[in-house]
Amino acid sequence: MTEKRLFRVEMLVYAWAEDAEAAAEAVEEQLGPLDDYTVRLQETDAVHETWRDAYPYGGPEGRTCAQLLQAQKDAQRAPEEVE
Repeated sequence: MTEKRLFRVEMLVYAWAEDAEAAAEAVEEQLGPLDDYTVRLQETDAVHETWRDAYPYGGPEGRTCAQLLQAQKDAQRAPEEVE
C-alpha cells in the first residue's frame, strides 16, 4: 500500500460581480459553501493568459473573462455623456 502525503491544493476562479460579497455568493452557487476554505477576494483588471477564454462565475452567458475586462476598459475610456 502506498503511503499517503498531504497536498496543498490552490484553486483559482473568477467571478463577475458588483463587490466581493456578491463574488463569493456567485462562486458558492456553483461550488457550495466557502466556510471551510481560506478565501481571498480581490478585484482584478487583468487575467492570466490561460484563463482568458474562461467564463467567470456570475458572468453573462457566453462572455469570457477577456471579453468582460475589455468591455470594462472600453467603458472607462469612453467620454462621459453630458445631459
